[in-house]
Amino acid sequence: MASTTISVAGGWPAGVLDAAETAFGWLSVEPHPLCLDCTGLTGLPAGPVSVGRLRRLLLSPQTPADSRDAVWAHVITRAQTGRPEWTIAAVGLALPGLCAAAGRLAAGWRGDPCDLDAELLAGFVAALRTADPDDRWLCRRLVRRAIAAGRALRHADASAATPHSDYPESRAPQRPYGHPDLLLGRAVADKVLSADDADLIGATRLEADTLAGWASAHGISVCAAASRRQRAESRLVEMIAAGRLDGLAGPAEPDPAGIG
Repeated sequence: MASTTISVAGGWPAGVLDAAETAFGWLSVEPHPLCLDCTGLTGLPAGPVSVGRLRRLLLSPQTPADSRDAVWAHVITRAQTGRPEWTIAAVGLALPGLCAAAGRLAAGWRGDPCDLDAELLAGFVAALRTADPDDRWLCRRLVRRAIAAGRALRHADASAATPHSDYPESRAPQRPYGHPDLLLGRAVADKVLSADDADLIGATRLEADTLAGWASAHGISVCAAASRRQRAESRLVEMIAAGRLDGLAGPAEPDPAGIG
């Protein structure tokens, strides 16, 4: 998991993602694991399938995308009807993606990784409550919403730590700095990019998503997605070069101390 696990009373993990994995494990314990009937879903066994086995099947490249979405539609519907065990199951099924995202978000983060993990998990659960089970690429959409919540925390933290302009000796480095996700977060906050444009760049440049996959999930053609990304990246480059992104320094100024 992304956070270091620290044992607390009763052996419960302190890290929220590790705690989620523990809770998910309990749902998979025989003789009465939480199951989903997968009858009729291509690539999945007929009859009840435990959530632990289901996660392994969802991660398999042999499982068709339509079957993955069908599983997630059932899980989301159950979670939205107020059945807490299915909220835990949804988190557990998405944990491989959430943990990978947590590791990327934590790169260069000077705060407590547990804070990022908690924000990531909260963003996922919030997205789960409002998700449309009829959408495609359901798990990917939920994880992206979770990542957006983590990016927002990084952006807020960076804004709070920005050196005051009255103290030039504390000025930030005279170049774009920070995690790429943080840069995208600043661009959205400063209205250089829309949230969807930032998601497009983040998903296809920083994540493992293909342009075709992103386009399909958003109901547009690959050509339209490529053009949209090119326009968004051009705006981003222009604003960085002009020093017009909040929290990013512009062209270097003479050193006020006169030593370089």
